[in-house]
Amino acid sequence: MNHRVDPVSNVPACLSIGLPENVSRLVADVWGGNPFQAADTVSSARTLIDREPPHMVVLWIDGAEQAELDLLRRFVGPDAVIFLIFDSPRHDFPAAVDDTFELPRDETRLAGRLRVALEDITRQLALRVRANELDDQLQRYDLAFRGSDDGLWDAKVYWPDWFADDNEVYFSPRFKSMLGFEEDEFDDSLGAWKRRVHPDDQALVYQAIDDHLHRHVPFDIQYRMFNKKGDIVWIRGLGSAIWDFNDIPVRMAGSNRDITARKAAQDERDKFFEHSLDLLCFANLEGYFVRVNPAFTRVLGYTEEELLARPFLELVHPDDLPRTLREIERLRAGVDTLHFENRYLRKDGTPCWLSWKTPAPPPGETRLFAVARDITVEKQAQLDLQREQDLLKQMLEFQERDRKLIAYEIHDGVVQQTAAALMHLEVYQSALESDPPRAAKNLQRVAELLPQAVEEARRLISGLRPPALDDLGIVAGIAYLAEQASQSVEHVAFDPDDDLPELAKPLEDTLFRVAQESLNNAVRHSQSDRIEIRLFHEAEYVTLVVQDWGVGFDPSQPTPGHYGLSGMRERCRLMECPLTIESTPGKGATVTCRIPVLHDN
Repeated sequence: MNHRVDPVSNVPACLSIGLPENVSRLVADVWGGNPFQAADTVSSARTLIDREPPHMVVLWIDGAEQAELDLLRRFVGPDAVIFLIFDSPRHDFPAAVDDTFELPRDETRLAGRLRVALEDITRQLALRVRANELDDQLQRYDLAFRGSDDGLWDAKVYWPDWFADDNEVYFSPRFKSMLGFEEDEFDDSLGAWKRRVHPDDQALVYQAIDDHLHRHVPFDIQYRMFNKKGDIVWIRGLGSAIWDFNDIPVRMAGSNRDITARKAAQDERDKFFEHSLDLLCFANLEGYFVRVNPAFTRVLGYTEEELLARPFLELVHPDDLPRTLREIERLRAGVDTLHFENRYLRKDGTPCWLSWKTPAPPPGETRLFAVARDITVEKQAQLDLQREQDLLKQMLEFQERDRKLIAYEIHDGVVQQTAAALMHLEVYQSALESDPPRAAKNLQRVAELLPQAVEEARRLISGLRPPALDDLGIVAGIAYLAEQASQSVEHVAFDPDDDLPELAKPLEDTLFRVAQESLNNAVRHSQSDRIEIRLFHEAEYVTLVVQDWGVGFDPSQPTPGHYGLSGMRERCRLMECPLTIESTPGKGATVTCRIPVLHDN
């Protein structure tokens, strides 16, 4: 029989005993370059078996007795496959034999049929080896997990109906006890496990098992099961399958761990993360957010997806970018960020001030955790306070300037006139007896100087607060101001209502000062030949309007060193009186002040 066939691939070591020469040669030919040894008898094969234990023994039936077969089984062990070849029909095969092959009468078919038979027995051997390997693994797993909290499971995979409820599955005692069952209360079947998986997680778990068996995707999943009382138990399931040479799964085993307590702690941590009013995030040193809490989206106006998709430095205000980059370098160098402020740009383009605290990541760690607080309101309050302080300083400077001007006017006017009068009185006194004409002349000069001093004093007093304001009220006070303005402007009209209510003194003073400053500005700066003043009662307010038709100005751009507009605004703000200043260059100006009417209650 000179029949050449392709050798079988991936076959284990083989030992032939007592085969006829033509059959032995054919078996060796099928085995190709794989390990192959030959012996004449079972006894003579003992040395070869001790030297290299075979996985398969091909035996000629006519050369073996029952006792020899039992002895052979002891020699090769329970895992090896004993394969009998015979040339006449037999019905009584020894128990030690795993498979048989009858030589065909047509020798031309021997090679092909022998090859098919050897391939089949090789697959059986592979399954046996894999099963033994799995048994070894389970023993190791059992030793490893016996003292642990993990529950073990192990199942043969009945392909393709691997998911039938009645498929047998081994569940360790710990597996059952973590669900509250005694060992005999939980069936060793796939259906018993399936009935305990939470309905919302079933599709996820079943798909994960299917992906592992079909596509070798690692099986590592967290899901929920119901314990004996019906309470939810969170499980982390790990598992691994064994596949045969044709990539068909034959067995799968794994472990379950109760992670309910860990899940509860994680949920608490997630609640804190999700509900914190502060901005919490995880970021990497490459400049991207990895995770952000809802406070980020609320404050900045972006969705979580938008924040994770772009470098966070793109959100930093350009003026603050150099400082931010330096702070990141400090973090890389292991220096904690305890207090760092910068501006981020919201989605609508407006700036938002954030105050950061970030521990430096440990060596080798590429992610960091950061906490930020929205301090925009505080920053605005600081700016407002600074403006208030600047305004107060301006007001104090303005007040001091006015005091100096008043002091100069008193010194140069009233004081000088009074001093001159005093000097003439002294001359009068000394010359009264010795030079009466001279004394009379000096007395005359005193009579001239003193009325001038009185008039100058009255002028200064009226500039500060006209007596008419206290004696006759706000209408008379503003009328006095209008009269003073008419000395410089050709047309000044004052039109007050007849039935104005009485105002509280502080509010009356405010209205007077607004009228005084508005008229002074119109006289000095407007270059207008017409000023109109209206004073009327409407609803709960007394309203003052001062309007000119002069050169106008930009109210948002005050002139340095001139505090009149700022003074008006601040005075009205303190008294909670609405004030508007409307003006455009070339189109005059209108100042409107509304004073609330306060009742007895």
